[in-house]
Amino acid sequence: MAVSRDRRYRAAVGGFRRVVHILLLLLLVIFLVFLGRTAYHYGYAVFNETGAEAAPGRDVTVAVRGDMSAGELAEALSQKGLIREIPVFLLQERISGMHEMYVSGTYKLNTSMTPTEILRVVTGEEQNG
Repeated sequence: MAVSRDRRYRAAVGGFRRVVHILLLLLLVIFLVFLGRTAYHYGYAVFNETGAEAAPGRDVTVAVRGDMSAGELAEALSQKGLIREIPVFLLQERISGMHEMYVSGTYKLNTSMTPTEILRVVTGEEQNG
């Protein structure tokens, strides 16, 4: 009788372990799908730059300080409707080679400008129209 209970106990524990392994595998797959979708979204958004609005867009005036952080600039641009997503802009700004090299001034930007075009203007790399 004791042997029978021991076998049933081991069978139950073995079944429980299989269920736990399947659940962990399922969670891993869900995490990898989420990670892949997020990576694709950021990659697509960073390398397929578009303006916040279709051309011709609208002109917006933005004041930039030379000592602004990238986050402060992104927040200012977002409030004016010049960029869609702050995290994507921060990534674009970081890899652009123009990281926090802003020139103080008031700039007339357009909502159809890409983030790279905006960065070229506020860093003095390109003259503002």
